[in-house]
Amino acid sequence: MSEIVGLPYDDSMYIPRFWLSSHPSIGTKFKVPGEDQVYFFTMKSPLSAKVNSLFPEKYRWGVKEVMEKVREDIPKADLHKYIFVSIELSDKVQPPKSDWDELHIQNHYCPIMHNYTIESLNNFNTKIRPDLTTSYKYLYLVSCNNGHDRCGVAISMYLMQKYDMKISDAYNLFKKSRWPGFYSQK
Repeated sequence: MSEIVGLPYDDSMYIPRFWLSSHPSIGTKFKVPGEDQVYFFTMKSPLSAKVNSLFPEKYRWGVKEVMEKVREDIPKADLHKYIFVSIELSDKVQPPKSDWDELHIQNHYCPIMHNYTIESLNNFNTKIRPDLTTSYKYLYLVSCNNGHDRCGVAISMYLMQKYDMKISDAYNLFKKSRWPGFYSQK
């Protein structure tokens, strides 16, 4: 453990570059076209309650804040119709597993590096497993450092493989929900 500006710091307290930018923490919910049970929210990586407590309230972004935003989008009377699944794609942020577990939300750590290997993208695809024999809707809360590049690539690839979408259609669906789309121009 080392110190940053007088605060104890270890790898579980990693904060991504641009994480404190004024860009919205979460995009808008979007539905997979033609599929009434699969939805996505993309967002910057939520931090653990421990790390989040170090920030002024207006800069906090953790599981509690994620679920507050989700509740703004889904009427309270409909929350019981959803199964929430969190998928963290960052290869550096340690997902706040215990915070998700406390809310009984399935959570997966599926690190994807910026070289976007087929293996890592296929690993992401295996986490999207809605049970379409039930009446539940599945809301996948997908996050990476800032909620743009890895989220966009992974979700676009999923839509292309699972629903045979063209790359432009898949990416534009993501981009509408998480403006401006990709940050990196790699």
